[in-house]
Formats: sequence, C-alpha cells, structure tokens
Amino acid sequence: MLKIEGNLGAPANLPNGTESINPAFTTQGTDPVRVIDLRHQFAAKLSAYYDRQSNNDYSDIYFLFANNADAIYDFSHRLNLQHRQRFADVYAANNSSEPAWINYVRQILKL
Repeated sequence: MLKIEGNLGAPANLPNGTESINPAFTTQGTDPVRVIDLRHQFAAKLSAYYDRQSNNDYSDIYFLFANNADAIYDFSHRLNLQHRQRFADVYAANNSSEPAWINYVRQILKL
C-alpha cells in the first residue's frame, strides 16, 4: 500500500491521483482497491526509465503503452518531454524494422 505522497513518482495529492479498480482476484478478495492512476503510473515509469534505463522499467512502460495508448495520448502532453523522448528514441532503436510502430509511439507521446 502506498502511503507516502510524492514518493517515487506518486502523486502529491493521493486522493486526486488514484482510482478504484476491481481486481479479478487478490488475497484480500475481489473488493475494489485504490491504485495510482494511469497518468501518474506512466509518468513515474518514464522518470524511472530516464534515470536508470532499466529493462524492467522499459517493459513496464511498453505494457502500459500497449494496453492504454488512447488514454496515454490524452495526457502525454503533460508528461516530461525529455522522458518521453528518451523512451521513444530507445523504442525506435530497438524496433528499427517497424517504422509504422515507431511513428505510432511518437504520435501517442506527442513528439
């Protein structure tokens, strides 16, 4: 459970930066749980990747992107430009044979 506001990319105002989800199954049952909202999750992962360049952070960003591209498009202009650019550059280098996907990533991230 996240309790420290503003820690590791968590929103400074937790009530306004979280959303309720209904998990398929947890050890706590199927009651709704509060999680950091997508914008803050994505921003935190971009920031972590920018700082660490970890494959785990890259994979997390890719997962969030692949499953939420439309939503990310709606708020990507509010994310750090350097962080967005770093991910897009590495994505392009890793996927040079897929120019259409590279352009799609750049479009979603508004680059």
